[in-house]
Amino acid sequence: EGQEEIETNISEQIRDSLKLFPDSEQTKKQAEVAKQLSKGRDVTVLSGAAGCGKTKIALEWAMLNKAKKIIWVCPRVQVCQGIFEELTTSYLPDTNIEIYTGVFKFTNSWDKLTDEDEFFSGDIIVTTIDQILNSITTHTKVDSLIPFIQAHVIFDEYHEYINMEIFNLLFAELVANKNMRKQYDKRVLLVSATPHYTYLENVLGVEVEHDVVEMPSFNKSKYKINFIEYDETIKENNPFFESFDNSTFIISNTAKTAQLGFLYKKDVENSVLFHSKFKRSDKKLWFSEVYESFKKNGTKRYDVLRSGPIVQASLNISCDRMLSEMSNPENILQRLGRLDRFGENEEINLLEIAITEDTKRGK
Repeated sequence: EGQEEIETNISEQIRDSLKLFPDSEQTKKQAEVAKQLSKGRDVTVLSGAAGCGKTKIALEWAMLNKAKKIIWVCPRVQVCQGIFEELTTSYLPDTNIEIYTGVFKFTNSWDKLTDEDEFFSGDIIVTTIDQILNSITTHTKVDSLIPFIQAHVIFDEYHEYINMEIFNLLFAELVANKNMRKQYDKRVLLVSATPHYTYLENVLGVEVEHDVVEMPSFNKSKYKINFIEYDETIKENNPFFESFDNSTFIISNTAKTAQLGFLYKKDVENSVLFHSKFKRSDKKLWFSEVYESFKKNGTKRYDVLRSGPIVQASLNISCDRMLSEMSNPENILQRLGRLDRFGENEEINLLEIAITEDTKRGK
């Protein structure tokens, strides 16, 4: 209790930025959902399909709870990049926003490095769960848990921890820490398009009936899923080695498949390659190339994006056709969220999922 909370006006800044949105049905519904979440007695969960405006609702939740500091916790660095980009450009250009990961330490823009004595001091800090856990497991800066307990914390795409051994328990510990705060002031929000109710109930003790609030999707587009069967040992008929055009995302489960497909087709395709194995400076460059090309009203500089799993979460980009390697239902739903994300297509959107021969034989 001895920690003095620093006065900031981020709630005011969020309020101003929300005024810029059109007074639509979707905006009204987002406000209603944020209000419901802000009145929660315990840990609250925002569930909502891709593109329904979860980032905006999370900000509105923080504003209604009069947040002074927000820690935005993401499962991966690429998710941090997407959130940092969106907050600094679309929502809060005048707020002190910091990205703090092992790789990136910037404030307000990609060319402003954060001074070491300013680390973790932003009004909004976008960080990975590793950074929060480091402070607990290393005991070097054990007092850094205090700002975590005090701040309003948003766990974005939290479903990703559920399949990660040990992280699923450490994440539960962090939520339990927030739960020690008094009722109606837990200051924590979990956000995902794929909420995973079993985990919420049995591990986090969330009362799904009360504490999960769902934002409906306003995307009226139609979707169709086709399964393509192929033998991955031969190049012929391997869908990842075909050439594509016209706004297509090809999402594989490894960087290697994306790299091979890209190299194999780079002379006949106008494509860009994106995965998690680039070195730091390239990560930054290729992230902006991809984001600028495929965001809403983007430059459309590239027709095809070949990528590992990193585009599946929290990236506000969209395509008209998608090929994906098979994966678990959460991942497939997350990937689907990048297909006609803004609901602009008249015709049916096609998601193709490639199934290997081995799988059919039960491997």
